[in-house]
Amino acid sequence: KSPLPIKLYNVTPEETNVIKNRFDCIYYKARLRVSMLIVVEVIDGISSGQCYGNSDANSSVIMIERKYLDTSVIWHEIMHAHINNLPEKVLSEWSALGSRPAYLGDKWKDELAKPHPHKGFVSAYGRKNIHEDIATWGEAIYAKLNNFTSPLDNGLDKSDPIYHKIFTWFLKWQFIGQEQYDELIQLL
Repeated sequence: KSPLPIKLYNVTPEETNVIKNRFDCIYYKARLRVSMLIVVEVIDGISSGQCYGNSDANSSVIMIERKYLDTSVIWHEIMHAHINNLPEKVLSEWSALGSRPAYLGDKWKDELAKPHPHKGFVSAYGRKNIHEDIATWGEAIYAKLNNFTSPLDNGLDKSDPIYHKIFTWFLKWQFIGQEQYDELIQLL
């Protein structure tokens, strides 16, 4: 475990410890993409977190609402930070993982009643767009690996090869390390 390599704004010492614990769980290549984390009371009345990327600087700024700081939201936003700083081909490789239903944009809420994981999506929100799909998968993976409630607790359809492909993609693009991958493969 290393010192927290980011600038923190508007956080208490206790919150600093929570943030450090969340960052320590993340594979080091992914967490290096975050340069600053700002804790706010309210973002926009809808979002729990936001990530602002700067691919030229190879870093991102994360904003998280204080009430979500002790949840898995920080992992979701770190996934966005990592995506923002990877080559564009990452998204085309994700899209090529297998046959899955189309993204739904703002109609993703229609999927809330379905149990997840479902047809390669780990949550209804992941049906919104490719960025949310990847971020929700990363959040679910890190929640599962760190004993938080995760959609992966519901089990995976072991006959569907998409899940193995997803875990392999996360390893290839350094969202997770080999030890984390080995633990995830045990779910299949």
